Amino acid sequence: MGILKKIFSVPEDYIKSVEAYKSMDAIRAIGVFAAVFVLYALCGVVALKTDDAGQRWVGILLNGICIGIVLILMRYQKEGLETVGLKGGNIKLTLIIGCAVGALLFFLNGLSNI
Repeated sequence: MGILKKIFSVPEDYIKSVEAYKSMDAIRAIGVFAAVFVLYALCGVVALKTDDAGQRWVGILLNGICIGIVLILMRYQKEGLETVGLKGGNIKLTLIIGCAVGALLFFLNGLSNI
């Protein structure tokens, strides 16, 4: 149980950075969520009208746009990587968990197409 507690522990500097957020930050986050939602809805509409290769390129383009929006907002707000869930001390572990979950979702999505 001690290893899980260590993995999911929240550093004090992160807690302090979260306390500094204002209501405008929440509105901006809701706006980003809405933009991503609309982009993925458009992706679904476009995917219905294209072949497999086109769907793949549209997916890559839309994911790139979503990542770009987040990175631009982070740069504009002068925020660190911890604002998107990447803790500085555990960056390797965070990336490993993210890759494992991504691989699992990719595999499950592949099974759903069989």
